[in-house]
Amino acid sequence: MKFPTRLTYALRMMVEISKRSKKDVPVPLTEIARVTGTSRNYLEQLAMLLKSQCLLQGVSGRRGGYRLAKPAGEIKMLDVVKATMGPIQLTQCVSRPETCTRSDACESRKLWMLINLRIDSVLGSTSLADLTDPERLASMSRQIDDLYAGEDSFLARERQEEIPAGRDEPRGNGIGSDGNGHLPLFGQSLPDPRGSMHDVRCEGVEKDDYLEVLAWLQEELQLRVGDKDVSIPVDRQNARLVYTTNVREVKYMPFSLLAAAEIFHAAREDWTMVTAGWDSNDLFEAFLEGGPTECLDTRVFSSARKLHAEKVVLSECGHVVWPPRWGTAQLASVRMAFPVESFVHTMLDYVRGERIRLDPSRNAEPVTYHDPCLFGRYYGITEEPRYLLAKSVADFREMYPNRLENWCCKGGGGLPMEYNFRRAEISRIKVDQILRTGAKVVVTSCPNCIDGLGELVGEYNLDLKIKSVGEVVSQALIHH
Repeated sequence: MKFPTRLTYALRMMVEISKRSKKDVPVPLTEIARVTGTSRNYLEQLAMLLKSQCLLQGVSGRRGGYRLAKPAGEIKMLDVVKATMGPIQLTQCVSRPETCTRSDACESRKLWMLINLRIDSVLGSTSLADLTDPERLASMSRQIDDLYAGEDSFLARERQEEIPAGRDEPRGNGIGSDGNGHLPLFGQSLPDPRGSMHDVRCEGVEKDDYLEVLAWLQEELQLRVGDKDVSIPVDRQNARLVYTTNVREVKYMPFSLLAAAEIFHAAREDWTMVTAGWDSNDLFEAFLEGGPTECLDTRVFSSARKLHAEKVVLSECGHVVWPPRWGTAQLASVRMAFPVESFVHTMLDYVRGERIRLDPSRNAEPVTYHDPCLFGRYYGITEEPRYLLAKSVADFREMYPNRLENWCCKGGGGLPMEYNFRRAEISRIKVDQILRTGAKVVVTSCPNCIDGLGELVGEYNLDLKIKSVGEVVSQALIHH
């Protein structure tokens, strides 16, 4: 079972409002949007659901916003779940036994009912106040550790299959480490990235959640360009190009996807997204499983073929660019089913071909660029992002060291999150490099790097914004 994306954002909004609530002073949604990186328009829709269940109160006026409708301790997580998605129902027969003729004698139904009740129990006993209480959060962490503890524990065995047994001895050639799991010295090149992706676990997004995100991003796009008829096309036949995103962008960084849609609109591009094969990581996983030839058979290309598209454009992520653009180029006998390129190169063509116009003054704050390991060290994609930034920002400041000698965002974006203690040891170096530029915006072309840099912002309480190249370019757009 997966909870819908709207629940993730609704819970995040409730937590932020709870943390910022002072007596009866409402919290503006613009502030919540800034902190959570979520569209204000989408937050407004979620707020309506929460208001209908008496969890939030809206306050109109110049200093209006939202506040909790009752004390945080009285708002249970189960209330938020029911407000945004309805009752939890692992199977239909749990709450509606009449839907199945075997319900009365079904052994499996008892298991589903027990699991359902326990989920309800945890959510019903956890309040919003618990999620903003450091002691309660620490207690949750201890409970999680206890569940994983013990050699005979089922959870421990499952965990050992997914991650290395000991935190002090990382395995594999994770990005940012050598073959023995050690962090590289300054200036050293990185190992083969294939080892890391076997360790990384990205939370999935169901089709309905993906389409839901596209729907509210479309509304946001209409507001941005001032045209209620503009759309984010899905499964459009005979479109010139298919644009693929990835799980992290849809779930945690939707504004990078919105930026791409706005740029396509400004370029008058004939484009589409797809409902099957939209996750460009599919290419990378296929490459890991069977090499370059497997890339030809992925859902990405299958969808593009069915739609009669001419080209596939991949979002800003070095992992997904590697298999089609460089991996298959090593084998002359393998021909790609479609021309494939990174969105960075697509934007470059738009600017050079004058298909989009940019006004650097719209990005007035000082900007610096962080070279992602894969884009920079592996593929040498270092000048293309800088060309786009030179056209898009008024004050670009180079970070040193850079390009092939760039210091990793936080000890290896591809390493499992269990190794945060290693990342923390070297993160101060990156922080100092950023602060020396005096920049207020750090731009990069990698979801892993956006994650890592975002962690630094929170860890060191930095006054910085982290954006993708596409987001900065879209901010500078001059719409016809």
